[in-house]
Amino acid sequence: MNYQEYVNSTPIQLFLVSVILIYFLFRGLQLLNNKLVRSIGGRQKLQRVLYFVEFITWLVFILEAIKYFWSADTVIASALSMVFLMVTAWTAWFVVKDYVAGLYIKWNKLFSLNDEIEIDNKKGKIIGMKERFALVEIDPLHTMQIVYSKLFTKSVVKIGLSGLSSNVSFTINLPLKQKPLENLEKIKTYIYQLPWINSKHKPMVMIEEQNKSGYLIRINASLIDIKYTEQFKNSVRNKFE
Repeated sequence: MNYQEYVNSTPIQLFLVSVILIYFLFRGLQLLNNKLVRSIGGRQKLQRVLYFVEFITWLVFILEAIKYFWSADTVIASALSMVFLMVTAWTAWFVVKDYVAGLYIKWNKLFSLNDEIEIDNKKGKIIGMKERFALVEIDPLHTMQIVYSKLFTKSVVKIGLSGLSSNVSFTINLPLKQKPLENLEKIKTYIYQLPWINSKHKPMVMIEEQNKSGYLIRINASLIDIKYTEQFKNSVRNKFE
C-alpha cells in the first residue's frame, strides 16, 4: 500500500476526523461558556471543568489510538506515544506552575491581602491567597480566582500606591436603641474590609460621647490614597447612620 492509499484508508480518515471533531467540540463549549455564563466566578469554575474533561478526553483518545496503530503501523504508534508524553509533561507543568509562581510571589511579597489591583481591565481587592490562586473581589457580589502564574506573567497594576496616604477622622451618630459596644465591632469589621483601607494600620472606633439623641462614634482610619476620603466616609455613614 503506497502513502496515498494509506492516508485514504478508513482508520486514518477516522482518526483525522475524530481529532477535528474533538478539537472543535471543546472550542465550541468554551465559546458557549464565555457567552452564556455571566458570573465571573461561575465562568472560571466551568472553564476549569472543561479543561479537565478535554485533557482526559485527549488522553483516552491518544491511548486508544496507540493501542490500535501499534499492531498496524509502529511508526504512527511511536509518533502518538511521543505526543502522549509531550501532552502529559505539558499538563504537569500547567498544574505545577501556579504553585511555583505562588511560592515566589509570597516569598518576595509581590502581592498581599487587601492589595487593590487591576488586571485585564478589571479592578479588585485581594481578599484571599490560596495555594494555587488569589481570590479577588471585583464588587460585593462578584469575586474571581486569579491563578498565580497569571499574576506573575501578566501586566498587573497596584492601585493606590501614589504615596498620598490619608489619615481620616470623623464622627457618625448611632441612635440610643442600638447597642453601642456591639456596633463598634460591626463598624470596625466593616471598615477593615473596605478596599480603600491601608491594611498596615488598624482602624480605631470609639464612643466619643452620649447625648439624648444617641451615641457619637469617632472613627480614625488610614486610607491607601487621599482621593478615597469622601467615598470612605459616605460608605460608612450610609451603612450605619
